[in-house]
Amino acid sequence: MSTSTQPALPLTKDLIVDAALAVVEQETMEALSMRRVARELGRAPMSLYRHVGDIDELTELVMERLIAGVDPVDHGPDWRRTLREAAVQVRRVFVRYPGIIEVAMASGIRTETMLRVLDTIMGAFLTAGLTPEQAVQAHRVVFSTILGDTLMQRSADEILGSTPEAQYAFMDQLTSAADDRFPNILAVAGVWPDVDGDRAFAFAIDRVLDGIAALAAEE
Repeated sequence: MSTSTQPALPLTKDLIVDAALAVVEQETMEALSMRRVARELGRAPMSLYRHVGDIDELTELVMERLIAGVDPVDHGPDWRRTLREAAVQVRRVFVRYPGIIEVAMASGIRTETMLRVLDTIMGAFLTAGLTPEQAVQAHRVVFSTILGDTLMQRSADEILGSTPEAQYAFMDQLTSAADDRFPNILAVAGVWPDVDGDRAFAFAIDRVLDGIAALAAEE
């Protein structure tokens, strides 16, 4: 919702970032522009430039704010807990703000917050006993799992609706439509509707961490 009904609010960098985040959440990272944010604020575009240099700086400020929601704790020897918590936090941001990873990779943004998160994650891989090369490969696998799950969750939200009830109803209809010609669907029909996105992701990331543990044990 536009904040144009509150023109008396003094324009600040934080207020501009707040408006930019609203744009990103309502639309996409690709929709972010100085003109679009100005419209969200009910201000002239040029007024933003007194606080934010250009769209690149605004994008970096937005990314910094989003990544600030990812703050994995280094649990030392309990590397699985470190990685699991980090993966859950990253997925939460990706689901809420689609397109964030593409923007980060395309723009080359490397803020201190992003570097701190990456350092914690890489430290967990090394603590697990992986070699540096294996740590890089494991990082790719973990993020591929997060991105794949995010895509599925966003697609389900857009097509079925974001409420658990709507997605449960779809899965219930799918399994109810199966008959004796589809014995394998019938075998899982009783539990399928109850496996939501969070539970499925927890299962997936735990299996990835099992694989990392097995790889480290081979060394």
